[in-house]
Amino acid sequence: MDNSSLTGESEAVEVFIDRVSDEPMRAHNLLFNGTIIATGEGIGIVIRIGDDTALGKLAKLTTSEKTKISQLQHEIDTFVKNLACIAVISACTLFGIGLGLGYKLDETFAFFVGVFISFVPQGLPTTLTVLLTIGAKRMAEKNVLVKDLNAIETLGSITFLASDKTGTLTQNKMTVVGCWLNLEKYEFDGKKAKIPDVIIHENPTEREGLHPKESTSPLKHSTPNFDTILEIACLCSK
Repeated sequence: MDNSSLTGESEAVEVFIDRVSDEPMRAHNLLFNGTIIATGEGIGIVIRIGDDTALGKLAKLTTSEKTKISQLQHEIDTFVKNLACIAVISACTLFGIGLGLGYKLDETFAFFVGVFISFVPQGLPTTLTVLLTIGAKRMAEKNVLVKDLNAIETLGSITFLASDKTGTLTQNKMTVVGCWLNLEKYEFDGKKAKIPDVIIHENPTEREGLHPKESTSPLKHSTPNFDTILEIACLCSK
């Protein structure tokens, strides 16, 4: 079964009759709605439908989740509320003073409206948009794509970022970074790697109990078994 629509893992998992766990995702005897059968055949019994399925529960969670405002939006709301309170108090105070000094009601009311409107920060949305756009442009120079401008302020205020797996944060590139040939470990930079002369950086490592020797020369066509390792790389073999 290909459960990538639920788990995000593209590698197919084996499904059999015996139950190995009480947790549905690890039971190995359940087929889920919305997944794909990679190979094989069998007969099953439907035990859940609609919102009671695993995919239905995920859909219910996404629709019932409340959208949280960002810290920037919270600060802007607080600023606007405080400014509105100050504007109302100031306008009402001056309105009362104007009436007390004997000015006409229409003149005092017009002055009240003018004072109240003068507190409205008309340039605030433009200023915030320009600042956030500048931040997005600076992040774009570092190959960071920002779809929501409010996320810029959020990224700038976090101290810890948790990711569920490495596949979440990638550049959509698959590059050979090294090979193990003739019991020697070769590691190279994809940007500098060229044929016939491949630039190699020595990096001996331990693997499966074996100790590869340090590579003292770069990987070239003249290296023994080079044609074999090149054929393996071209075939994308595991």
